[in-house]
Amino acid sequence: MGDQEQNKTNQEELIKKARQAYENMTKDEKIGYHKGALSVLIKEREEIAKILSIVEQLMKMHIESLKKLGVKLE
Repeated sequence: MGDQEQNKTNQEELIKKARQAYENMTKDEKIGYHKGALSVLIKEREEIAKILSIVEQLMKMHIESLKKLGVKLE
């Protein structure tokens, strides 16, 4: 079995175990799990927004510099 096939098999096993574990959780545990996941995802989204803001600022700087050098951008 190749590395990719082995990785796929391992992923499938992990997914199966995760589903089984989820099914065995109480309602309160499931609620906590989903709330925790949302908290993490919200923080991830905030970080992505920060990165995007920095990229936009850098692009504006390069555009301004190109315009000063006489390059016309569409």
